Amino acid sequence: MKKRVLLLRIDGGQVIEIPEEFELDTDDVVIYRRGDALVIEPPKESGSDDSTRTAED
Repeated sequence: MKKRVLLLRIDGGQVIEIPEEFELDTDDVVIYRRGDALVIEPPKESGSDDSTRTAED
């Protein structure tokens, strides 16, 4: 399923409102690029450092 949403600029960053049908049951997420796409997903496990993840991962 795909849905088009607005991309807002706030305090030098970009913000999207995630529609209810795409909500994640977590307080934080991991974000990375895969080609031109941005992927947003919950962390795999507590304590793992996903900050170094790349598009090749």
